[in-house]
Amino acid sequence: MTIQGAASIAAIAAFAASAPVASAQEGVAGTLVGASAGRSAATLSVEEADDAIDGTLSADLTTHYFFRGLIQEDQGVIFQPAIDLNVGLWEGEGDVTAFGLLLGQWNSLHSGPTGSSGSASNSPSSWYESDFYVGCNLDFAAGFSVAANWVAYTSPNGSYDTINEINVAIGMDDSGWYGESGFGGLAPTLTLALETDGQTDQGAEPSGTDQGIFVGFGIAPEFSLGTLGEGDAAPEVTLAVPVNAGFSFSDYYEDGDGDDDRFGYWDVGGVVSMPLSSVPTRFGDWTLTAGVTAVFLSGNQKDLNHDEGFELVGTVGLSIGF
Repeated sequence: MTIQGAASIAAIAAFAASAPVASAQEGVAGTLVGASAGRSAATLSVEEADDAIDGTLSADLTTHYFFRGLIQEDQGVIFQPAIDLNVGLWEGEGDVTAFGLLLGQWNSLHSGPTGSSGSASNSPSSWYESDFYVGCNLDFAAGFSVAANWVAYTSPNGSYDTINEINVAIGMDDSGWYGESGFGGLAPTLTLALETDGQTDQGAEPSGTDQGIFVGFGIAPEFSLGTLGEGDAAPEVTLAVPVNAGFSFSDYYEDGDGDDDRFGYWDVGGVVSMPLSSVPTRFGDWTLTAGVTAVFLSGNQKDLNHDEGFELVGTVGLSIGF
C-alpha cells in the first residue's frame, strides 16, 4: 500500500506519508527509497511537449513492510517494483509556476506468509499488493507544491479487499536556502488521506469498523557526503535522514471495539544514495540507495506487530530516471 515517487513533494510525503516501510507502505521502503521521487513532477511547458513526460522505474528489497505503521509482512523476501510517470502540461512565471499529471503503479511481492495465504487462485500467490494512482500537482513560485491523488490499493492474491483513497500532500522545496553548505534542506511535508472505500485497518484481528482519515508529517534533511573519486564525472554521495509521523484524524487506527489510536507511529532513518555515473545517460539516470529505518509503533499498531513497539528496517534499492 505504498506508492513511491508520487510527485515533486519529496515523493509526495513519501507517498502520502506511507510508502512501504521500509516506508511503511508509504512507510520505510517508501520513505527510504522514496529517493526515486525527489524530483519535480511538472516542470516542462506545453511548447516542450516532446519532453513533457518523465518518470522513474524502481525496485526495492526490504526486510519489513509497514504501511503507515501497520505491519504487512516481516518474513521472507519482500520485493517492491514500481513505475511513476510525471506529465508536465503547463509552465508559467507567476505565482503558479507549473501544473502536471501524475500516474503510477506500485507492487509488493512476498515469499513469506502473506505471499501464500491469499484467497485468489488465478494470480501468483506471491503478489500481495498492486497499487494504482492518478493525480495532479501544482508548483508555486514560493517553493511550495500541492499534489492530489486518487489511489486504489489492491491485492492480486486476495489477502485483503481493495481500498480506495484520496490524498492531498503539501510540500516545500527549501533546498536553495542554504547556499553551498552541502545541506539540501528539510523538505517538510504534510499529508491528508481520506479512505473512500474499504479500510486500511481491515487486517486487524478483529478489524476496525469505519473508514478513516490519516494525517502525516515528515521532513527529509539531506546532506552531501562528497564525491567518490575526482573529476566532473565522480558521483556525489548523499545522506538523507527522513523523519515521519502518522496520526489518525478519525477512525484510521481502530481496534475491533472501534477504539481509535490518535497516534499511530513515527520513524527515523538514514538513507545513502549514489548515482551510477558509469551507466551511459542514454539508458537513463541510475541511482543506488541503501538505508536503515527505526520504526516506533503505538497502541493497536504495536499489538498487530506481535506486541513489538520497535523495529529496525533495512532497504536497498535501484531507480532509473528517464
